Amino acid sequence: MKNRDGKYLFLLSIICLLALSASIANAGGSWSSCTRTTSEGGWAAYAGKTSCGTIWVGWGSNGTDRARWSTYDAGVRRDMYFTYRHQFDRRTNGDTSADHWSYAEGSYSGNVPVSQAGSTVLNHTINARASYDWNDWMEVGSDGGGSMDTVADWAQFYPELDAVLAGRSVVSSMYMGNVYQWMYQMSNPASAWWSWNNSNDSFYHSAGVVEGPGWYAANKVNSAPGTAPGGTMTVYFNMRPTQTGSSNEDFQMIRNGTSWFGDKVESNSSMRTAVSVSRKAPGANDGWDSGHKKKGETVRFSIYGADTWGIGSSYGWDFDHNTLQGWTSVNNCTLTQEGGSQLKIAVTGNDPHCHSSGGLAINTSNCKYMSIRMKANGGSDSQLFWQGSAGGWHGDQHVDRNIHPDNQWHVCTLKLPSS
Repeated sequence: MKNRDGKYLFLLSIICLLALSASIANAGGSWSSCTRTTSEGGWAAYAGKTSCGTIWVGWGSNGTDRARWSTYDAGVRRDMYFTYRHQFDRRTNGDTSADHWSYAEGSYSGNVPVSQAGSTVLNHTINARASYDWNDWMEVGSDGGGSMDTVADWAQFYPELDAVLAGRSVVSSMYMGNVYQWMYQMSNPASAWWSWNNSNDSFYHSAGVVEGPGWYAANKVNSAPGTAPGGTMTVYFNMRPTQTGSSNEDFQMIRNGTSWFGDKVESNSSMRTAVSVSRKAPGANDGWDSGHKKKGETVRFSIYGADTWGIGSSYGWDFDHNTLQGWTSVNNCTLTQEGGSQLKIAVTGNDPHCHSSGGLAINTSNCKYMSIRMKANGGSDSQLFWQGSAGGWHGDQHVDRNIHPDNQWHVCTLKLPSS
């Protein structure tokens, strides 16, 4: 959002003495399954030995036959983008055109035949494709093998794109119009070939109604996180509900145009957060110093007197529910959440300051005022700084206000400059 000079406010900083009311699972490498299914004489399962001994398909005069390895039997329990491979020992009487298919998302690939005649070990690649819900398979057939031996040895479902939930920090109970900071960590298994450094790679909001501000695009939390195999992506992002009610907020990794991949709610319930959003807003003409804190009386950016609270241009931080809502200490101060409704900023040295989460995208052509409810037991003045599309932190981008060090609640409403 832009102000009258086409500028944005993305990050806020407060310098003052005050109190504000208010197990990673290893993905594995090449999966191999000792369970095969053959079509001759009806479907039947064959459990291989520890060494996954060879099962013959259409051996000699047995004729047309198929063998199948399933992703489920191989231990796959996440969405992935696989390379389907078959490794086998060639035979003197090997099928000179052994048929190979991959099956995923309800359809077979085209046949990718290979000669199994000879005496060496061969690793045959069928193709790479998206595989969801761990119910797909690879199939080898002797359809045209005649009296030749068609061999089925090792199936390899190799994950090119995979992601494992490593941690998260979320807020399940929120107030409409308040800004909250969430965090997810996703690990890129070391067996995967690809780094998440493509502009189509992102941590994606796959379901729900709560979004930014400050996301890369609609439903797209970030872009090209640049996480190499073996690394972990940590993404912090804003959540700001604009309607009341309950919803499930789901996330998953995606390479747009290629595949969803990694943990989702069906493989890890923590990829979903059930949220509840309520509304308890002050009226435009309420007495601010009423002695009872109402929603929006802590830190509020608003049109002031003409806005619909929580929808559109209004932003708030109430510091309820034992969360700092993305505010962090930067220099010589400590931040603690007290009483379920207050953020305490304790000064520990010179030039103390803290700031909000970034990416707020506050539209200063609509959000013309900022109100802060605060009390202090010392000091004489405070400053509000901001940064955005007009530039970073700068001495010209701030407003001053006096502090009343009487340990009583006071509300200060500041008119924001247009640039």
